[in-house]
Order: sequence, then structure tokens, then C-alpha cells
Amino acid sequence: MASLVSNVLELVQAILAYSDMHDIVTFAAASRWHANAVRGYLHYRMRKIAMPFFKDPDILLHILHMCDAVVSGSTALHVLLPENTTEWTPTDLDIYVPERCYPHLRILLKHQCYEILRKHKTTAIYSQSAIASVVTWVKGNHHIDVVVLNTDVVVSPIFQFHSTAVMNFISADHIFCAYPALTLRGLSILNPGSVYYRNFKVKHLKMLAKYSLRSFHYVACKRVHDTNNSCKLRVCSLSNGKGMWVERQGAPRVTQTPQDLFWQLGVYDVQWLLGGQVCESDRGYVSPWMGVVEDAS
Repeated sequence: MASLVSNVLELVQAILAYSDMHDIVTFAAASRWHANAVRGYLHYRMRKIAMPFFKDPDILLHILHMCDAVVSGSTALHVLLPENTTEWTPTDLDIYVPERCYPHLRILLKHQCYEILRKHKTTAIYSQSAIASVVTWVKGNHHIDVVVLNTDVVVSPIFQFHSTAVMNFISADHIFCAYPALTLRGLSILNPGSVYYRNFKVKHLKMLAKYSLRSFHYVACKRVHDTNNSCKLRVCSLSNGKGMWVERQGAPRVTQTPQDLFWQLGVYDVQWLLGGQVCESDRGYVSPWMGVVEDAS
């Protein structure tokens, strides 16, 4: 009987490896057994993304818990996509951490035999950028970019990235995708903020080309107006139910309330507007915007 259960579980894990995050969450909602299988699979995915960088893959979860940090960039995107049919793998790890927690993270990385390759201050691409510095740590061929922020709301710069495809993050307990209706279909809208603030550089073209080579197609906003939460002139937020939240240990729960956000991030919400030229118009332009809803009591 035990071998039969083991074989069934292996079959389920194989099916999940060909599924994107929306399908995985849908599968988890079918029964308690399905939910347990999904939780096990998501834990396996977290360990797998950590294995190239840490001898003990649970170190990454420890970092996220102890340093109030999140993982974003290619790694977060890869976890959202089907494991077995995504033909690229992340080459580095991007960790976003508040300045107050960076000393502890620095100690943890040194204990893992990482050394600082370079450290530089960043010029704010957007007026609200909270990035204080970026520190690249290296061990052999493995790179970890630590983005140090002068705010405790470590997710705030993510919504100023070059395109919607990378507006995702993994926290200690959750996986979040800002534009699942686009991202899980291999579609992305460009963020016009860098053009608006006259900071569009060659590196932006390189990043856009990178995800184009990874089979993402950039689309005009007017083409996806009927897609849920996809208009660049619509105010989005972490708590409006349009993005996709997944509790790794609480699947299939997929939403996040302001109260949940307060306990997790210390704020009630993060809101943003991509902005850009008004759809179907050659004149009007809406400036990008990002704001944090904090407790004022």
C-alpha cells in the first residue's frame, strides 16, 4: 500500500512539473490530499532554486524569514512557470533586504563562503526608488545580488521594473505574481517609467532582449485591455485580488487582505500605476506612480 501511495505521489509531482502556478493552485483546490501534494511540491521548488547557491538549500528560507527579505527577478519568474517546459534557468539570485537586516544577511553569506565582488550605489531610475545600494556576492561561478533598501517595504522597487514579466517575488511564506493573466501566457507590457524619467539606457534594452529570448512577447496595452488587471493606466495593488498570491504552506489560498499584508510587510498595501501614453491616443500621457499605504496611528 505504501509503495502504491509513493508511486501515485511521484506521478502527481511529475504532472505538477508540467503546470504553471495557476494550474498548480487550481489542482490544490480539488481536495485536501491535492493541497498536501502541492505544498510538498512548492517546498521542493524552493529547495531546488536554492541548491545552486547554498549547500543546505534551507538556508534560503532561513534568510527570507530572518532578514525580512524577498527573492525577485528571474528566480521568482521561473517558479511561476512550468518546471519541465521552461527552457531556461536563472543564472543568479536576487535578494531584496531592508538596510536594518543587511548586517545579519552579510554574516550569513560569509558563513556560506561568499565574498563581495562589487558594491555600488545606484542612481534612482524612478523618483520613488528606495534602493540604497546593490552588493554582488560571489562563490565560484555563483552570484547573489543583494539589493539593500532604505525602507522596510522591500517589494516597492519591484513594481518599477522594466516590464510586467518580472513584477513578482517570493517571500518567506508566499509567492506573488502581479500580472498572472499576462505572465503565465508569456506576455509582458513594457514599463514606460524609464522613458518618462529620461533614464532609458542600453542596459534596459539588454534586459528586454533577455526576456524576449526567453519566449516572452511584449504587447501593446490596447491589445490586452480585456485581460484581467492588465491596463497600464489602471491602479494596481497588492490587495486588490487581481494579482496572484500563493501561500506555500497554505495552498490553495491565493488572496491577500490588507490585514495579512500588515502582519507580513508592516504596511496595509502597496499601490502602483505603470502609466504611459493614453491608450488609443497620440497625445495624453500619464506619469508612473507608486505608493505605500501605511499605518498612521
